[in-house]
Amino acid sequence: MNIQPQDLLEVGTAVRVQGMNGKVTKAEMTRDQFGGPIAVHTCKFTERFKSRQGDRAIYKPIDPPITRKVNYSFISVIGGAK
Repeated sequence: MNIQPQDLLEVGTAVRVQGMNGKVTKAEMTRDQFGGPIAVHTCKFTERFKSRQGDRAIYKPIDPPITRKVNYSFISVIGGAK
């Protein structure tokens, strides 16, 4: 599920961004280049896409985990808050 510009996800929500899986650690509203509000999430990524086995994706661990600020448009929600 993709999110909209003003959607703030709960801390702990599982997300996928550009082939990496992780969890939201912080969510905040900020202004875009035109002054409109957009959601920016800080995510900690722990897995990266490695390969496919049939219709199943295989992920490998990221060590150490990567923390990035991510624009709403790149985020796909893969689970609920934990």
